[in-house]
Parts: sequence; C-alpha cells; structure tokens
Amino acid sequence: MRSTVRSSWTAFAATAALALSFLGATSSRAEPPPTEAARERYNLSPAYVAKESFRVRKRYRQSTITDAPVGYFGGKNLNFSDYDAYLDIDVLVTVEEVDAKGDAQVWSALFERFRFDMPNPLESTEARALHAEGKRQGEERDAHPLEGETVKFDRSGPKTRIYKVLKNGEDAGITTRFPELLPIMQSVVEPDWVPVDSVPVGGEWEMPADTIFRLTRVLTREPLKGVLKCKLASVSDQVAVIELRAVLGEEFRRVRMDISGKGRIVVDLKRRHPAKTEFQGEVQISSKTSNLRGTGTVIATTEWLPVMASPAAK
Repeated sequence: MRSTVRSSWTAFAATAALALSFLGATSSRAEPPPTEAARERYNLSPAYVAKESFRVRKRYRQSTITDAPVGYFGGKNLNFSDYDAYLDIDVLVTVEEVDAKGDAQVWSALFERFRFDMPNPLESTEARALHAEGKRQGEERDAHPLEGETVKFDRSGPKTRIYKVLKNGEDAGITTRFPELLPIMQSVVEPDWVPVDSVPVGGEWEMPADTIFRLTRVLTREPLKGVLKCKLASVSDQVAVIELRAVLGEEFRRVRMDISGKGRIVVDLKRRHPAKTEFQGEVQISSKTSNLRGTGTVIATTEWLPVMASPAAK
C-alpha cells in the first residue's frame, strides 16, 4: 500500500501555542540575567507585497516495504509498496493582494508540474477513475489533472474562493473534486511551522502534528496525532535557522503508521520569506488484527525561490 501524501504528507494553516523559556544562573553578586522582553525577537511569519512572484518546489517521497499474509483485508493480497506515496510540484505563485501586515489575501498558482500519488488503501473510487482516465488520455504517470493549469485563491471577501482560471470564466468546483488542492494552495504562502508570535534565539514552540502534513486534514478520517516541536536555533546575516522534531502517528482501516524524524527550516529575514525546509524520518507500519508489518523512510523538501526578471523586462 503506498504511503501518504494524500493521507498524511505534504501538507497546509494551523494555530500554535507558543512556549518560550530560557535559563540563567544568578547570585547575590552577579548581574541579573536579561529579561525576556530585553532579548531580541524575530518575526518568522512571511510578509509579501502585491504583484510579487516566486516559485515553490515541493518534493515529498515516502518509500515503504510492507508484508502481509494472503487473505488480509478480505482476501486481497498486499503489494510490498502499497504505502508508498509522493508529492512533486513546481508552482509559479503570484501574490495579487496583501493586507496591512503583508499577509497574502489573493494569489494565483500556475502548476507547471503537479505529480501526486497516495497510498493504495486510501485511494477513493473517484481517484482510481481519474488515474484510469489520465492513462487513456496519454497523461504521464501520476500527473494531476490540474498540471499546467492556473488556480486562484481569494480570501479578500467574506467567503474564501478557490477556482481554476478558465478562458471564459472560472471553475469553482475543483476543491470538491480535488480536496488535496486546498492545503496545497494554503501551504505555498503559509508555511506550516510559523509560530503565532515573534521569538528569540533559543525560543521554542509546539504545534499540532498535522500542521507539517496538512493534507491529512482533508483526506483521511483519522488525522495524524502527535507533536511538532520547533526551536529557533540561530540567526546570522539575516538568515534564521529553525530546528524541528516530529513524533507522529495515524491509524486507518486497522493499520497503524508511525513517523518520527527531524529537519530544519531556513528563513530569509531580510525578505521576510521562507527559503527552504528539509525533513527526514522513519516510518513504522503495523496492525493489531494481523501480522502486517512494514518499514520505510520519508524525505521532504520545500524551496521558495525568487523569480528573476528577464533582460527584456528590465
């Protein structure tokens, strides 16, 4: 069974409880340590300007080896890689409107590359039909129907609107047909790890597990559980480095999947933009009702790249 991008992984706008602490030795003769308010704090939330463009490249791959006896799941034998999954997108993002804080309110995403594969046990009948239709039309393996299309996200009004841009109008039904689109569209401008407040070097915060794999919130009945812990490790030359650790778990259709791993996040403080995230982890698959067992690895990266103006545009 392939493992989760549609289930657990790649991910999209969570709130977090900020927990900051620091230690300092004191004595009756020593100067008191600086107060928390006196420490320099850094705002890690992105800030954009209208009409700016940048490229987002996301790569998520989970590789597993799973074994189960004949007759498991009503007589169906399992392929050793049924829990494999991946997300591979290359998106040109244009921010069209921002608010006073620099938060994106309207943005468009041109999916120049959109490859998406979910675990076999989580595939719906509709998903299988889309794969079959794509093969009949000669599409490349796992090419998403929205590859090559432009999608717009508009939350400037009282109700959020997500639609595909057409030559003569718009297609507003795409999130119903493709529920994975909502978290992906959110994640290109709202990184999953952003704290709710500014933090000093050494500051730590913790967030719900599914923030880094926000696809689970729309694709599975049992979202990931666990914690995602972040720490602002260093700041140098206007570049912030965040360390993260994750211990996550999920159960679906009598199968338990656990992921543990660590990674790092790089933030360009001068531009107030994320630059890169990296995550590596291990997967353990098990079941209480059978001898199904599996192991695997997760490797995920996301890059935010500035779009350079062409010589003709200068």
